[in-house]
Amino acid sequence: DLIGLEDLSRQEIEMILDTAPQFVAVSKRDSGIKKVPLLQGRLIVNWFFEPSTRTRTSFELAAKRLSADTLTMNVQASSSKKGETLHDTFYTLQAMQPDFVVVRHPVEGTAADLAAIADPGTHVINAGDGTAAHPTQALLDAVTLLQHFGDLSKLVIVMAGDIRHSRVARSAHRALMTLGVAELRIVAPRAMMPDAAEFAGARRFAPVRDGARDGVGDGVGECGDGGRDGASGLQGRRQAGVRHGRDGVQRHALLDRELDHRSRIAAWRLRALGLEPGDRILTWSPSMPELPAAFFGA
Repeated sequence: DLIGLEDLSRQEIEMILDTAPQFVAVSKRDSGIKKVPLLQGRLIVNWFFEPSTRTRTSFELAAKRLSADTLTMNVQASSSKKGETLHDTFYTLQAMQPDFVVVRHPVEGTAADLAAIADPGTHVINAGDGTAAHPTQALLDAVTLLQHFGDLSKLVIVMAGDIRHSRVARSAHRALMTLGVAELRIVAPRAMMPDAAEFAGARRFAPVRDGARDGVGDGVGECGDGGRDGASGLQGRRQAGVRHGRDGVQRHALLDRELDHRSRIAAWRLRALGLEPGDRILTWSPSMPELPAAFFGA
């Protein structure tokens, strides 16, 4: 089962990250079939109780690329609408002898609950449960950071936005701290800052401009390549930031993109953080959630 990254050791996480590029290569084949027979004959059930585009289609595509059979449950048309309990539906699915059940649910702990009653041959993968965890997305973020920056031990990473309600931020925190990132910072307004007992080892900042100081040239939604850390005491480290919001996270490789191509509001926010045209940006969404002006140091 994969319920949360706290279940994985550093060695296990690194094994997953080291394996990922091999499957990326399968998807990028110029000719031939973009498939490998690794999961041929296996059945994967995708069971999503929340709207999803990227996660659901990514799981479906990955299963097909690995030659697995897939079954996507339509929750709106299932017997749960007639009052069938979650456990009853899960027992029905188990009768079909699936090898994996990928579940997303708004209630925290649902994936762990189903894993506890699953048959020995059925494995549960958490595709997001409430605000608790989203382990596969955090692993994807870690792969992306490694592709663009290499050694995570030299990165100062800022996660900014509604951290309190972000399951991706919680899983990313676990992944990054386990992998030994140089420094992890979280930036959020007070109402969006997680409880003191959470995010152990991460430094906390508000407004975002404070979190973007001392060697981090970017904060909300950016992964930057430093260049302005000479007087910060962080010489030799590169900086990065990943934005998380309740409305989802846009993950695009927007490298060396000119600020003039963004919306006026987005460009203002980026410049307010000290970013300039040509800065390397790993992730950015112009449609950020509305946050208090003070969050940006305005």
